[in-house]
Amino acid sequence: MTKVKIVSGITGKSCSCGSWLEHWENFSNEKAILCSAKLCLETQLVGVHVKKMHSTNSAQYIIPICPYHNKLERVFEISDNIILVSADPKETCGKAK
Repeated sequence: MTKVKIVSGITGKSCSCGSWLEHWENFSNEKAILCSAKLCLETQLVGVHVKKMHSTNSAQYIIPICPYHNKLERVFEISDNIILVSADPKETCGKAK
């Protein structure tokens, strides 16, 4: 069981993938079909920054999420099969080739 919280104040940050949703798809090797929130079946999605709760890891990750869950200011559980993709372009799309 993984619990996350949306990281606020990310507006304006970007990567070379075009959008954070595309970033997630590129580095998870998955197609974003459903919201990552557990039991949510919404298909209108955006890529958002989250941090893991109850973890010593302070890294930020990208997950696909619906507009409703994107507005939550509380901790919520994500589905077990969701891949957390690093939000740091230095580790992903901005990595020197």
